[in-house]
Amino acid sequence: MATGKKMSVQDRRKFLLIQQERYLWASRSAKSAMLDAMEADTHLHRKHLIRLMNSDDIRPRKRNRERSRTYGPEVEHVVRLVADALDWPGAERVQPVLADMAQHLARFGHLALTEP
Repeated sequence: MATGKKMSVQDRRKFLLIQQERYLWASRSAKSAMLDAMEADTHLHRKHLIRLMNSDDIRPRKRNRERSRTYGPEVEHVVRLVADALDWPGAERVQPVLADMAQHLARFGHLALTEP
């Protein structure tokens, strides 16, 4: 199964679920050989594979609750307007110039800023 292609996350989890049953009942030397093969097939680190094989459930856990919004719709509108004015360069490039660009847009009447 060791090919040049990478497995998708779902395929990797299915593969590891199948291997886990064999791994738990294998001898120490067989576990080592299995880990070598799984490391080559999945491209995961050995220690991560050991942790997964010894865990109760390989499947990823769901979040208990979704993240809530940090800012309201007013701030979202300003961010969208500034990002649009800058031709959507990405969050890392918009964030440092957000305040200056918002003041610049407000100065020319494209945006109405409030104190908060």
